Amino acid sequence: FRIKKFQLGTFCIFSQAFSLTLNVPGDFSGIQDAIDFSQDGDSILVGPGVYFENINFNGKSIVLSSNYIEENDSLLIGTTIVDAGNEGSVATFNSGENSNSILQGFTLQNGNGNDEDPDNNGSFYTYGGGIYCENSDPLIKDCVIQNNTANEGGGAGIFCYDSSPIFSGCMIKENETDDVGGGLYARDGSSPSFFDCIFFDNIAEFGGGCYLKSLSTPFMENVAFI
Repeated sequence: FRIKKFQLGTFCIFSQAFSLTLNVPGDFSGIQDAIDFSQDGDSILVGPGVYFENINFNGKSIVLSSNYIEENDSLLIGTTIVDAGNEGSVATFNSGENSNSILQGFTLQNGNGNDEDPDNNGSFYTYGGGIYCENSDPLIKDCVIQNNTANEGGGAGIFCYDSSPIFSGCMIKENETDDVGGGLYARDGSSPSFFDCIFFDNIAEFGGGCYLKSLSTPFMENVAFI
């Protein structure tokens, strides 16, 4: 049995083999707390606000969304913010996530990347200020990925290593690195897909919009680089 305690109530919900909808901040004060509690098939709805934390799906097949998923109000994307405070990547997918791991309707900002060695050659660099994706294929929808960095590594907005995430309706803007891939750095067999996305005003030494390396073959439909 799973026990879910509500902060604003005196009762519990007991659930076995059924999915739950968890609310932040109603049931959990932090997004990662809700992720840690969740199980495959659950949904997490996050109310407007600024959440100063880093999030990691930890391989779970869950839907993590702002209230945009219910209200279809684009203003909720800009007012539901995950802010890493320049302490690592804002969102990390590195546990084999697939398209059943869904992130929707957030602004992801002020990440400075994870210190990682994805190819296990003993050299650590900083990758993926906004989103760090390694050996994982999540689905990211209707998100703004902005004002992130990844110096001495790359992929200030998004980093993909042997990963094929899907991005739909996303804005990747004003991310900056002194290395490669201001908006996107994809390498080592990554095949990310982008639908109806905009890369705007991203900066890098090489590949301000995107930098592709080592058999990376993205698919892009209705995508603008500005």
